[in-house]
Amino acid sequence: ENPACYYMHASCCRLNLAYHLFRHGISDSSEIERLKDYLRWGILLLTPKCPGEYDKMCKALPDGEYRNMGKIRLLPPIGDHANLGQPVPEYYLLMSKLYEKKDPEFANLLKWAYFEGGCDGSKRSQYPALLSSITAEEMRKLPLPVELKSRRLEGFGAIFRGKFGTEDESYLLFKMGPGGYRYHRTEGSILLFEDGKPIIYDGG
Repeated sequence: ENPACYYMHASCCRLNLAYHLFRHGISDSSEIERLKDYLRWGILLLTPKCPGEYDKMCKALPDGEYRNMGKIRLLPPIGDHANLGQPVPEYYLLMSKLYEKKDPEFANLLKWAYFEGGCDGSKRSQYPALLSSITAEEMRKLPLPVELKSRRLEGFGAIFRGKFGTEDESYLLFKMGPGGYRYHRTEGSILLFEDGKPIIYDGG
């Protein structure tokens, strides 16, 4: 229902437990096939790179100044959420360790999302686990490039992408699903980027 809030809150609670159970050799949650779908869900929705702060997002800036500004991909603020969205938290990088041997491509996707999302989970961050689990050498090893494509989002809506990974990336996220367990009248909400810039950024 809400990628940047409810989905992230549920992720932080569950993935914290899943990672520590794996780290201590108690349980390997990567054996749960649907966990990959759950983790992939937030990545499929990631916005183009944009400023992660209100004051920067709201300013009317010349094209050159905007393009030179630091930007990250965000989990989109669509569906009962009045914020800029959520940076990709450390859980994605930590969970990549569960898949490194059995599914390197998926592990790379998780790492890529964390690096594209600014390497700072903000209020959802998990620095203690990160610092005790990921070496400096691992952090310096950049993931392989990933391309996200347009697709229908079952039970949620659809996402349309163009010129992915370029400064002129386009993006349209259209929310039209069953409404979740609490219907907040956010169906029909959209987020729109064109030429790499946010045009409509009020997702609900």
